[in-house]
Amino acid sequence: GLEVALSKRTAEGTLFSVTSSTDYTEGNTRGFNFTNPSAGTQPYLHTWTQSLQLEARHPLLRGRGSQINRMPIILARIGTDIELTNVYSNVQDLLNNVEIRYWDLYLAYRNLETAKVARDSALVTWRIVYDKFTNDVEPVQAEAQAQEQYYNFRGSVESSLRTLYDVENELRFLLGLSATDGRLLRPKDDPTLARVEFDWCEILAEAIARRPELIARRWQVKQRELELILSRNLLLPQFDIGAQYRWLGIG
Repeated sequence: GLEVALSKRTAEGTLFSVTSSTDYTEGNTRGFNFTNPSAGTQPYLHTWTQSLQLEARHPLLRGRGSQINRMPIILARIGTDIELTNVYSNVQDLLNNVEIRYWDLYLAYRNLETAKVARDSALVTWRIVYDKFTNDVEPVQAEAQAQEQYYNFRGSVESSLRTLYDVENELRFLLGLSATDGRLLRPKDDPTLARVEFDWCEILAEAIARRPELIARRWQVKQRELELILSRNLLLPQFDIGAQYRWLGIG
């Protein structure tokens, strides 16, 4: 036997199907048994039966309407959009972290320069006090205090330099740069000193329209609404109307 079927469901839920069935029999018992008509003989060597059927079935309650039948595609698309917003959120966080580390590196350079100026000033002061101490103008306590102050500022320089290296390594990690390429990153731009005033209503509207987490929440609310509509439709009984036409052939 051979079975062939083709079906197509429309957006409204109507199911159209075409079915072809072929039964083929081959035997060597031919003729007609007059003494025993029910002996099961066949009149021909080859016998086949062909059935061709057309059917149309439309739901009246459960599964009716384009919204219900397109619901799986819509839900899948909403899930894809939610995943895209997660990607956008990760990219946004990455850019935000890069910008923060960039200005942290700028601040680290400024702190290092300030510590160097303080160290050099403390060195000059120590040398002056040391010359006065050697000439018996300043006591030994003043020279020791100036020396201690110089070493304190030198320690601040070393601490600022270590902080600078740490911040630079964090920025390199975010940018995907190697930490051992022999180069030292240094910010090129300076922060603007102009006063900036933001409009709260404009910022709020832009955040609602562009923030990835808010967009994802709106899609999730829409997804739950569609799932609720689908669940209510599945509670309805199955009641369909249909038509069927069949051709039979024997040879």
